[in-house]
Amino acid sequence: MVKMHKKVKLLFTFFVIFSLGLSAQTVIKGKVIDAEAGQPLPGVNIMVKGTNNGTATDFEGLFTIKLETDRATLVFSSIGFVKKEIQVDSDTSDLLVKMEPDANQLEDVIITANKTAESSQKVPLSVSVVGIEQIQRTGAKDFRDYASGIPNLSFGTQGGDAGGRFSNEISIRGISGDNTTAMYLNDSPLPESLSPNLIDVSHVEVLKGPQGTLYGAATMGGAIKVLTNRPNVTETTGFVEVEGSNVKEGDFNYSASGLVNIPITEKLAFRGSGYYNFRSGIYDMVVNKDIEWLNDDEVLTEDFYGDTEDYFGNPFNIKTDGCNGCTREDKTNIDDQRDYGFNVNLGFYPTDNLSFYARVIHQNLKGDGYDFAENDVYNFTQNSNTGLDEYFKDKWTHYNLDVVFETDKGVFTSNTNFLDRGFTETEDVSDINTYWWIEYEKDMEEDELEVIWGMTVDRSVDTKIFQQEFRFASEFEGKFNFIAGAFFSRDQQDWLYLHESPGLATYLLSDNAWYSYPDPDPAEPDEEAWWGDSEADYSRILEGDKNNTIPWYRYTGYFDQREFALFGQFYYQITDKLKFTLGLRYFNSYIYKDIDETGADFAFKNSPFSTEFREDGVNPKFNLTYQIDNDKMLYATVAKGFRMGDSNELLPRFAQEELEPGEWPPTFGSDWIWNYEVGFKSMWFNGRLMANTAIFYNKWENLQQYRLLESGWGYTANVGSAHTAGFEIDMKGKLTKAFELGFGIGLLDPKIDEGGENLPAEPGDKILYTASFTGNANAQYTFTFKNSNSLYLRADLQHVGERLGTYEPEENPESVYPAYTLINSRMGYVMKNAELSLFANNLTNTQAVYGEIQSFAGNLPGRARYATNRPLTMGLTFRYKF
Repeated sequence: MVKMHKKVKLLFTFFVIFSLGLSAQTVIKGKVIDAEAGQPLPGVNIMVKGTNNGTATDFEGLFTIKLETDRATLVFSSIGFVKKEIQVDSDTSDLLVKMEPDANQLEDVIITANKTAESSQKVPLSVSVVGIEQIQRTGAKDFRDYASGIPNLSFGTQGGDAGGRFSNEISIRGISGDNTTAMYLNDSPLPESLSPNLIDVSHVEVLKGPQGTLYGAATMGGAIKVLTNRPNVTETTGFVEVEGSNVKEGDFNYSASGLVNIPITEKLAFRGSGYYNFRSGIYDMVVNKDIEWLNDDEVLTEDFYGDTEDYFGNPFNIKTDGCNGCTREDKTNIDDQRDYGFNVNLGFYPTDNLSFYARVIHQNLKGDGYDFAENDVYNFTQNSNTGLDEYFKDKWTHYNLDVVFETDKGVFTSNTNFLDRGFTETEDVSDINTYWWIEYEKDMEEDELEVIWGMTVDRSVDTKIFQQEFRFASEFEGKFNFIAGAFFSRDQQDWLYLHESPGLATYLLSDNAWYSYPDPDPAEPDEEAWWGDSEADYSRILEGDKNNTIPWYRYTGYFDQREFALFGQFYYQITDKLKFTLGLRYFNSYIYKDIDETGADFAFKNSPFSTEFREDGVNPKFNLTYQIDNDKMLYATVAKGFRMGDSNELLPRFAQEELEPGEWPPTFGSDWIWNYEVGFKSMWFNGRLMANTAIFYNKWENLQQYRLLESGWGYTANVGSAHTAGFEIDMKGKLTKAFELGFGIGLLDPKIDEGGENLPAEPGDKILYTASFTGNANAQYTFTFKNSNSLYLRADLQHVGERLGTYEPEENPESVYPAYTLINSRMGYVMKNAELSLFANNLTNTQAVYGEIQSFAGNLPGRARYATNRPLTMGLTFRYKF
């Protein structure tokens, strides 16, 4: 009993001492802002002088730190700002710290690669960051404006889904193809083909290497994140900007944009921006004046030879659309383009620990014609046999609600997103349909058409995506921390291709056409016949088409893709300098397709059809980070990337004729990579020089590759294995207070190691759409006057090496995309509240081959169509800030 009494007394004494220790702790809260701009500063390092106790500010510049004593000195430091020391004690509350910019240092960028606010130099990952100053001073408005300047990043327009203009075909470190690189708007994954406007963004992050732990399965190569600004309650700010320019080969471009941030109350703020751009077309259309339009009249009563005929009791008296829209007039600047949009935000901060962010981002893009070059990127003339207009529209709205709740132990985040997108296209398919169906004996590459059936095809795609993510990022004081969460996504798409062409099938069913359907024996259906596989199919085409009641071609498709995932990254501080990270993501994915391809041509077998895919698995990541000192870090990473398999859509029989029996695979399997990477990040000379390097090796198994056939159709198949090995360096520095230089280099060896049965790829072949060398360079010099106004001169260079769009470059030289170098320059005069700048984009007037555009209706052999950049553009920009 006495022993028990002593134990209780001892425990009571320990509790009292421990409580006194807790009560002795002093909690300091505050906010750090830029002394000049008045904006919050995230990622500022805050240390208790003489100790290892420290923290960092969040996105709103807020911080909380506990002191073990009543008095201490806090040291505030951030790249690009003068270090500051402040004495605090138990009476200090709501500390406001103003950091003075240091013109002799480079500016730091706070990024969210690990879904927490960190200095880009503290993230153990190869990240290329495009800051707001670079965006503004290069005139970048969307993805393609900055993409060519990222080491080991290239892109094209091939598209595995006949995407054409709506495909970016992003390749990071040689990992190319659909769903290998994710496009993010803040925390929201978007379709890769979307390119958010850069009017009100803080920066862009390009994360290289597999990001499957935190970002999901569509990140085998990496992820691109566009980060927008949040509303703040501190002050009213904003700007208006107008721009005018002239483009070589075209006319005048103009744009206007504006932004305003308004504190409504001490807890509520509004931030809104909007823009309108008009981009002059650069391509002219020349129309064939001599070709005969078969459907020139609304009723076709005789064929090309002037004879009339009854066919199966059907008089040769065919209703047509009269070649609606056909013209023999030439047209200029047919690819005029307009786009406009807005970004509205509400920020609600009911307490110091709770924040709500609500966003609506809308963009609307309209084009009068297609901006592609025929056969040569320096050719600005498109030839047409009909003069039919082609156009497209792409409209999308993104809704987002973020809830952030901060506690002493960490931060809870809920991210809810909904994307509603619809795009439509109209394309002239007169040539290809006439070659295939009316003048089928013509050589598509050599012979000119003499007659044509003028027609267009329409495509519309409606997309609805819902996403929900919950996560918790711990902020424990010990050696162990983590981030963990759950993610759900559902992507639903409705596709419609409609090619009516009234009367075309009836014409082809007559004996008068140059090409006619064979007269079958209904009792013995011909498996190879174009009309289908049964007497019923043949009867339907006759009965329907003689009355013009069914379309020439119709495609309907419903796609439903869902993903559920649990993810986490766990950090353990082994020593003060050595940290270990383990990342895991469990995913469960489902894909459903329901497709029906019908119409008078019946070029497709086995339609309608539906498929389902289910797959689950775990993607791991391992990382060791050694912090040599506050400015230098060494890291090593091993990570797995994964991409689901799927089914190929049907090929028409004329496309299958290009292939050997069994060469077209109905399905393709999943593929995966293992990435091995070592990197070094460093700052030198008191923040004046930044140097980051990375060496990597990717082993890619069962890789999915897209093959484009001469007919314009294509399919995806698996190649045995491949590897990409390479090196990256990113450097920038301030040689003087006024002179800043930067450059980046990416070297890559992307090779096939083992071929496959369904693609003409052999060991040693170069992986498609990848460049062995990429690089960028920039220089900026600033003159500062006595009145504090300044004049800057800036030049930016982007280089991308040769890429291949085929595994048989000798046989398909048009699919070899040469290296290109683009140069932009800008000169600006900066006043207190205004800036006037003169710019020249594509200073050397170089036309780059980004890739071949795959027509969604099929391509004509011998008529390559290239996506390219804009010619030399010169103009003026005026911006006023308030």
